[in-house]
Amino acid sequence: MSEVSEDENTSGVGAGDEDAEMDDDAQDDTKYCYCGEVSYGDMVACDNADCKGQWFHWKCAGITEEPEGEWLCRDCAKLPSSRIRKA
Repeated sequence: MSEVSEDENTSGVGAGDEDAEMDDDAQDDTKYCYCGEVSYGDMVACDNADCKGQWFHWKCAGITEEPEGEWLCRDCAKLPSSRIRKA
């Protein structure tokens, strides 16, 4: 039976989860919003499933808090209701 020091025994506990989260964030280079930037800070989703931007930074969308109910980005809000597909 081999002996393992406490440092060696616990070094991997929880560290894998943190690394996985960091890898997910580092690899998420999907572009969103009117600005075409990656996801950061507070964002709101457009309720049109076919929206090109999908998610929008609050600042870019001109909002300061999470909207209540349905929210459409300015581009989707211009579309006829027949072109809005609910997510």
